[in-house]
Amino acid sequence: MRTAVLFGTYTLLNILAIILIDHWLCRSSLKYRESIASRVIVCFLYSALAFTPILAVLIREGTYQYLLLRYSYIWMGFLMYFGGLILIASVFELIIRLVRKKEDGEEEHRAVYALVLLLIFVSSIGLNVYGMIHAKNIRITHYDVKIDKQVKKAKTLRTALISDLHLSYNSNVDTIRDIVEKTNSEKPDVIFVTGDIFSSSYSSVRDPEKYIKALKGLKAKEGVYWVYGNHDVEEPLFCGFGMADPEDAVRTDEMVRFLKKSGFKILDDECTAITGGEVQLVGRADQFKPVDRARKRLSANELMDDLDRDKPILILQHEPGDFKALAGNGADVSFSGHTHAGQVFPGNIFSDIMNDVIYGMADRYGMKVIVTSGAGCYGPPIRIMTDSEVVITDISFGK
Repeated sequence: MRTAVLFGTYTLLNILAIILIDHWLCRSSLKYRESIASRVIVCFLYSALAFTPILAVLIREGTYQYLLLRYSYIWMGFLMYFGGLILIASVFELIIRLVRKKEDGEEEHRAVYALVLLLIFVSSIGLNVYGMIHAKNIRITHYDVKIDKQVKKAKTLRTALISDLHLSYNSNVDTIRDIVEKTNSEKPDVIFVTGDIFSSSYSSVRDPEKYIKALKGLKAKEGVYWVYGNHDVEEPLFCGFGMADPEDAVRTDEMVRFLKKSGFKILDDECTAITGGEVQLVGRADQFKPVDRARKRLSANELMDDLDRDKPILILQHEPGDFKALAGNGADVSFSGHTHAGQVFPGNIFSDIMNDVIYGMADRYGMKVIVTSGAGCYGPPIRIMTDSEVVITDISFGK
């Protein structure tokens, strides 16, 4: 069902794009409008570009599929902005034509139509080039948190939060090395990795041993802790987007081995403690694709029932949510990723409306909520008006 909706939506968007491109080219050039051959060629060329991501799905494996899938991620980023801009321009053009209520003077405006179409094309490419460069620029974000609970062995705890690396066809091991280097330079006491190290495909990670070697470089005296995300499963991909329904998602042995070889301590609906047992960690199974918990994760009550509420409790969960239940069970800070802060404009605006906390640090029910924008990209390898980041949180204890 999900595959049919994804392919159907993609097809309709491309049909609309072809119609609008033809419309603007006809308005730009009388010669083009009267040339059936030119219009057919443009339609064919665009259709070939648009069909390539579908071809990548049909080819099951090999170098050609790898190259086509790399292309499809980039194509989706271009289509997103090109399609959006040409649709906006067409709406404005329609409004202007309705206001004018006449077609006279069309010839003198052909240059304007050509210029607008050229600007849309150049802007779409420019935004994607900028977005790809910007996405690789890893920033460090700092927060300070006070927990009114005593810890005898430590007055402070510095945590590093990494999330949503989304290793895939368009990821780069040099970026991971940069993330590791910048994280280590902050000298964290403990590192939290809150899911989506994969992009719904282990096979899309070229040279996994290189990534493992890079990730093993993460250093913290209390260790590196991991919780699964909704894309840490194996499923068919289309332009970087997973096509399987949640009940069909599978976590492969290769994925688990990758995490363990990277030095991650996996918490899958499990609790543990650090700083000599005084700071408690709660690692939650993924909300949407828990996979290994009979497709249902434990409730906050079930998971946290045996914890000591007089000691600090830190929550690791991929998707930010369930704040009331977590706070009610004594949680002090929740660390999450998942949202990407919207990743690209205007997705950041819509995501802000749809999520309680899309990004940053907030207070919910007396608990601190920290949500990172992540350090990688899902789908198109771009970031527009959001940053790739590692979050450093300095926690102080005591009343």
